[in-house]
Amino acid sequence: MDQAILLADGKYVFEGNSDGTGLRCLRHGHPWREFVGDNAVRSLFDYALELEQKWHTERSAHLHYKELAELYGAMRDKLVKEQ
Repeated sequence: MDQAILLADGKYVFEGNSDGTGLRCLRHGHPWREFVGDNAVRSLFDYALELEQKWHTERSAHLHYKELAELYGAMRDKLVKEQ
């Protein structure tokens, strides 16, 4: 399985395949429930993965913006001192 969502500090791990096949939940690292054929749970799994990816993308963009702002500030300060 090539996709996973960890919940409750790793107590539960939902695992699935990116091609939409296979979906199960591990509890404390042991097989707990199979959700093969349960489209409602699969839809929630896919939605959670999408939200997680968006969060990581936006967080990364924010960090890059913050780094650029700091760099701009440092360069501005240097130019002011040189004048």
